[in-house]
Order: sequence, then structure tokens, then C-alpha cells
Amino acid sequence: MKGRVVITGIGAITPAGNDAEAFYKACIEGKSGIKPITAFDTTSYPSKLGGMIENFSPEKFIDPMKMRRMDKVSQLAIVSAMQAIKDSNLQIIPENSERLGIVIGTGYGGTATTEEFFVGLLKNGPNATNPMLFPITVPNTAASQVSFELKIKGPNSTFIQKEISAEAAICYAARLVMDNRADAIIAGGVDELNSILFHAYCILGVPSPRDKKEEIFCPFDKRRNGLIVGEGTGILVLERLDHAIERGAKIYGEIAGWGMTGANSDISGYDENPDMMTEAMRLSLKSSGVTVYDIDYINACANATKLDIVETKAIKGLFDKKAKKIPISSTKPVTGDFKGMGGLRIITALLSIRDNIIPPTINYSMPDAECDLDYVPNTARKAKVDTVLINTFSNGGSNLSMVVRRYNPS
Repeated sequence: MKGRVVITGIGAITPAGNDAEAFYKACIEGKSGIKPITAFDTTSYPSKLGGMIENFSPEKFIDPMKMRRMDKVSQLAIVSAMQAIKDSNLQIIPENSERLGIVIGTGYGGTATTEEFFVGLLKNGPNATNPMLFPITVPNTAASQVSFELKIKGPNSTFIQKEISAEAAICYAARLVMDNRADAIIAGGVDELNSILFHAYCILGVPSPRDKKEEIFCPFDKRRNGLIVGEGTGILVLERLDHAIERGAKIYGEIAGWGMTGANSDISGYDENPDMMTEAMRLSLKSSGVTVYDIDYINACANATKLDIVETKAIKGLFDKKAKKIPISSTKPVTGDFKGMGGLRIITALLSIRDNIIPPTINYSMPDAECDLDYVPNTARKAKVDTVLINTFSNGGSNLSMVVRRYNPS
């Protein structure tokens, strides 16, 4: 049991459901939470769609007086952390609070609050600016707020690394548990979608429809013309195996290992050479003690950009002839794509293992000769799932692959 890290609790708030089971059900049924944006005006943009969270009521979980000092990102992280802890039945008391930690990954943190503070500062000057906003303009606000609210006194860290932010946070949390620096870590990712982020994405030409045709999120499909942006949070309780067994916790699965690489791509572009993506996958399998023949499902990073082709090549580079036999899917069209969504993708993998069902790639109707693998189009598939490979590749050249597997006592 030494060094083994298991997941004993999960929590999620997404455009497709405000808890982990509702989110997973939407993935399996292929029901997307992407809709026309009504939270802010999109008239001047070619993109009109987004994955926006609905019916989120943080006041049911957080004292309204405390909420006045919290941004939306912190509220999302706190409520999903509460869900995960309740699911895990982990008791946080003064006697164990120093052995529990929090590690959060986020792409941007609370940008809406940051904008409000600095716009107010520029327009009105320092004497007329709300000073209560300043402490929550820093990206580590969410992790700090979770630790304050839940009274966690152990390790506290924040990771900001574009698309791999949440996965990097989870891997670091797993290492803390492996090294016995904590008994359990609350870890995952969170990001919000607001007018300023949407504006930035559109100015950079990121969202669909890049070709001025249909606005649709369709990874691996020949019609793909960009991603659709979303928001949400996915939080896990990572626990040392012996600690989980001692308190009789249910176990969703085990973090078997991971691999990380870099690349010399442009800071805002994906690497067009698949070699370092392949290497990240190879390292994850090596650290997990598994082979290409053990992987039952790949949860892909594909986001309806040129990344889809490069990831396909990277998978072929490692799996060779087996590549065409492995079910692969991208679940991003269910929620929209956002930087801190790694926790959600791990939740998808864990529940696929639990239920032996592989979620589909929705909106897939036109095959592409350059994306010629098994992408589980549109309909979930029953299959024996014991070991899942999760790929995350960031523009700017950060690559991370993780292996999550069914818990085996031996």
C-alpha cells in the first residue's frame, strides 16, 4: 500500500449538471450544456454559444456575508470541494486539519473581479475603489478560500499552466500524498466564463466558427472549426490508500502514474510535431507500470482545432497497430472547453471505470482522413474499462498524460 494514491470523493459543477453524477449522466447521454450566451452581450462577436453554469446557488452552502468577499471561481471551488468531501465521508476536525491539504489548478482565476477592481481604479482613482476586491484579484484566491471555509491547514498550492493547470495540480497533490506529507488532499480545477475572457478568446480567433460557417463543437470531425468556451469545476479527494482503508472509505479508482513533457511550440499555438505528446503518454504508462495493451479507453484532449490531428498522430506513435482498436473520445463538447477542466475529465474516467461505459464524442458526423481512429461517435459504448489514459496538451508546449485505473487491493 505504500505510495498508492486513491480517489475517494468527487464533486462537480458544470453547464451540464451541478454535481458529478449529473455531469457524468450528460456525458453518457450526449447532452451538451452549451447554449446561446445570455449572461453578457455577444452581438459584436461571430461566436454566440458558451457552456455557462445555470441554477448555481452558493448561498445554500456558504454564509452570504462571507460570499461578499468571494469571487465566482472561489464559490465554485468551495461548493464542489464540499460535494467531494461529503461524497468521501472525510471528516475535517482540528486533530487532522494539518494532515489535509488543498491544491487547485486554474487558467485565469477570478478575472471578472480583477477587471472590476482595476477598471474602478483607473476610472475613479484609489480613493474611490472598493478595497475589498483587491485581496481576491490574485489567482490563488480559490485555494485559499477553500482552506479558510473548510478549515484545512495542510499544504496549500495553486497551479496556473494553461490547459494542464488542473492535471498538474492533481499530480502534485498525488505526490504530496505519496510522500506522506498529507493523508488526503482536495485537488482539482476551476475556471469561469465572463465577458472579458470571451472577448479575449474571440479577438484571438479561438472559438467556433473560425470559418464563418456553423458554430459547432465537433472534435475529430472534418467540419471542426474551433472550440466553444465553457466554465466549471471538478474536485477530487485524493487519499493515501492505507488511510482510506483504515477509515472504510469507498474507492473510485487509483492514480497510477503520469508523464509530463514540454515542446518548442509557439506560446499561443499547439506543437505540430507529435513526438513530445507521444513521449508524455509513454512516460505515463512507464510510471504506472502498464503497457499499451492495458489501456481500455483514452479520454482525449481534442478540441476541434488542429490539435485533433496532432493528438491522433501522437497516439499512433505510441500505440502503433493497437491505436485503431482503442476507444477514444473527447467529452469537452458537453461543457465547453476551459483551462481548469482536468478534474472533470478524471471524474469521467473514474465513473467510466465504475460503470464500464465509455462516453461518446458528440457532434461527430463527418469523418476526416487525418483523424482515422475509433472516436466512439455520438453514442456511449458498453465495454470493460479498467485502465484509462487521460491526455492534456496545452498550447505553448506543455504536455501531461495520466493513467487512472480500477482499484485493485493486491
